[in-house]
Amino acid sequence: MLQSDVDNLVLTLYVFAFAFGASWGSFLNVVIYRLPLHLSVISPPSHCPACKTPIRAYDNIPLLSWLLLRARCRTCDVKISPRYFGVELLVALLSLALAVHVLDGRVAAVLTGRIEFMALFLAWSFLFVFIVGLVALFFIDLDITELPPELTIPGIVLGLLYAYLLPTEGFFFDLVPNPTLVNSLLGASIGGGLILGLIVVYYLLTGRIGMGGGDIWMMAMVGAFVGWQGLFFIFLASSVQGIVVALGAVGVAKFRGEESGLFRNNEVDALESQLGLGEQESEPPPGSETPESEAADAAGDEAIIEAAAPLTDADAVAPAAAEALAAAPVRRPIGKFAIPFGPFIAVSAIEYMFIGEWFLSLLTHGVLHPNG
Repeated sequence: MLQSDVDNLVLTLYVFAFAFGASWGSFLNVVIYRLPLHLSVISPPSHCPACKTPIRAYDNIPLLSWLLLRARCRTCDVKISPRYFGVELLVALLSLALAVHVLDGRVAAVLTGRIEFMALFLAWSFLFVFIVGLVALFFIDLDITELPPELTIPGIVLGLLYAYLLPTEGFFFDLVPNPTLVNSLLGASIGGGLILGLIVVYYLLTGRIGMGGGDIWMMAMVGAFVGWQGLFFIFLASSVQGIVVALGAVGVAKFRGEESGLFRNNEVDALESQLGLGEQESEPPPGSETPESEAADAAGDEAIIEAAAPLTDADAVAPAAAEALAAAPVRRPIGKFAIPFGPFIAVSAIEYMFIGEWFLSLLTHGVLHPNG
């Protein structure tokens, strides 16, 4: 087998991985928007949220359509958020990086018959689904500070299935992550148990819930895919990155003379205002509103107002607001900021794929391998 044949095959697979990732990034935009609203991600087909016009096939080409349309709807000329393009590009680049990671040193073995191509494709497919799930959870948690179980619980099952099906020896030993089934089970149990333990300890010390139950399931999903060996890196990296972002957010807020802002939950802020516990609701960041989200916010505000309208006594309003506050999504308080932990878990899990082996080797002087 000539080296040129190997190079041509690798290049073809890389182009396919990029295009395939961009296509899934387009679909992921739908998932990120609709899943928190409990809407079907399949029906109705993609349409403009402003004028409801279905998006034509030639206007739904990943990456290119956003650029050719100049970020505007062809029908009503409403502005299309740059997040759509960003998510498509992000997933395309991660898919390409994953292809490089999985194919490295293994393509020649496929061409010479030493590895079945389906085994290699299986590894890439499972890890691609893992990455797509992490990206979806990243943005959903940023938007609503919740991690939907529709993504995390199936993710745990897929992680265990990945560990069961994929070979862990030979050419696949150095593929990270590639845990044994036992390590995958331990990773899911320890990952979820670690977050649960932190929630309990934090509650006992402060009387408040610092993280939501979604973080438990997400860490269990991550543990199922990476095994117990990767949890130390992921938990350490996510904590450090979370602290850095929190400190940066506080610094920016102080520089601007603000007392609150980043990652605040508007619904909770409105309820706290009724109870006299927090600041008045701040305006959302420019460009973040969509007609559907504004309608949803208006409906939520109207429900709160209708619940409180017949009650003129402040003492009578408080119980109603308190009940609504208890039902609102749990925030993760850091000072006056609510920083969701899920996005940092997602980022750290992706980082672990590419630098986890180096990190563990450096930390343990080569004694501990991500899959051993």
